[in-house]
Amino acid sequence: MKRIVAFIGALALAAGGLLGLLAGAASAAPVRTGTLYLHAFANTTHPAAVVNMSGLVRGSNGTDLVVSPTKDIFRFSHGKVYVTHHPTRTVNKTNARSCAESTTETGKYTITQGTGRYSGLRGNGHYLVIFTGKAPRNSKGKCNFNASPKTFTQNIWAAGPASI
Repeated sequence: MKRIVAFIGALALAAGGLLGLLAGAASAAPVRTGTLYLHAFANTTHPAAVVNMSGLVRGSNGTDLVVSPTKDIFRFSHGKVYVTHHPTRTVNKTNARSCAESTTETGKYTITQGTGRYSGLRGNGHYLVIFTGKAPRNSKGKCNFNASPKTFTQNIWAAGPASI
């Protein structure tokens, strides 16, 4: 009799453990992985960058909230994506005759979190920024490269592995 009770107890314990595993597996959302592509564009006419995402998740016509020189929040209609980034190389060029200026920057980014549709989004990768503009002239007719440009175009491309 003791053997039967012990066997039934062991069987109940095993069944409970199996049901717990099945319940845990059923409630855990599957993780999707893939490549995430980001593109942001701004110019003189539209100085607030328009952000689009494709690949693993999609988002269009988002806005870029610059939190600090190394942190941004991309706001889309269905959620937000929080990003940190650090340049690895920056090249600035200016032309004192035409007042043309350009900056090319490459770097690394990390997606630290997402909200809404992007909840659980994590990833990292590389980015490229290309900025071209025309500096205004000061009262002496010299280019003022420290002032806001008269005209500009900026493109940012980023890509890397991500999961959600």
